Amino acid sequence: MKAALYNDIREIHVQEVEYVPPGPGYLTLDTRCTGICGSDLHNYFGQWKPDLAVAQGHEVCGEAAEIGKGVTGFRVGDLVTLECFSHCGDCLYCRKGWYNHCLNRSWFAPGVHAGFAEYATVHASSVYQLEDMTFEEGTLVEPLAVSRWRNGSGRT
Repeated sequence: MKAALYNDIREIHVQEVEYVPPGPGYLTLDTRCTGICGSDLHNYFGQWKPDLAVAQGHEVCGEAAEIGKGVTGFRVGDLVTLECFSHCGDCLYCRKGWYNHCLNRSWFAPGVHAGFAEYATVHASSVYQLEDMTFEEGTLVEPLAVSRWRNGSGRT
């Protein structure tokens, strides 16, 4: 599959990379649209150090392409978007519904390609089904949810 990887400051190249099927608890998305976030710009301009081994990109919309063992509630072909963190579902905070404080919170797909690749592998706890919207609109769900919460408009 193709993926856009950082090679250096202000240097991104589209490369051929290996497709890896999703492991237990993960889904693979057929990436249809990915936004460029402020954090991507920090990486591009060298203010932050990007991971050079995997494609970045976390404002993503696509279709569920492959579903890993143990994942329920999704079908191949579902329109989905994601948030950039995954959570365990078992710790004190997750059980209270405060998964944003999860004691085991991690990046949605540590060590695997994300939205700047043709296929992104993501933890099922990061994925949300969408209905009746374009891929471009789905890509904006995460940044709009963050903006709404950050600006004090309430929980999203």
